[in-house]
Amino acid sequence: MKNKKWLENYAKFFRRRLSEHLKPGIGIDCKVYPVYSQGAVLEFSLGENLSNQDEFAEPQKSINEVLKTVTQRLVGGDISNITFSGTNISMEGNRIIIIKGEDSQEEWNGSGAKKDLDRILSVKTGGS
Repeated sequence: MKNKKWLENYAKFFRRRLSEHLKPGIGIDCKVYPVYSQGAVLEFSLGENLSNQDEFAEPQKSINEVLKTVTQRLVGGDISNITFSGTNISMEGNRIIIIKGEDSQEEWNGSGAKKDLDRILSVKTGGS
């Protein structure tokens, strides 16, 4: 994902909408891992007194390269031949990891963030 503005807007919208569902005092930090090819990885950390800031890592060659550096349980082993498309979401402890394998505006605008958050909230509340 080469459009930093889209990444910033997605993270801000997602954080704002998610915070509506959290108790007061819980902050949401986001580390954004852009890639030179399609997509990006966003790691949202939730916790008391977090600063609600975005941190941008240096762009990597691919999502696979990013996932080698981000501690996560969604994929493991040799991931060199895995291709990511659409949106993949992993909730681990106090983190939400979003892996987006595409650069379409629909994936990265406010509607895309709302759709991703709705998927998370439906899991949390037992919906479909």
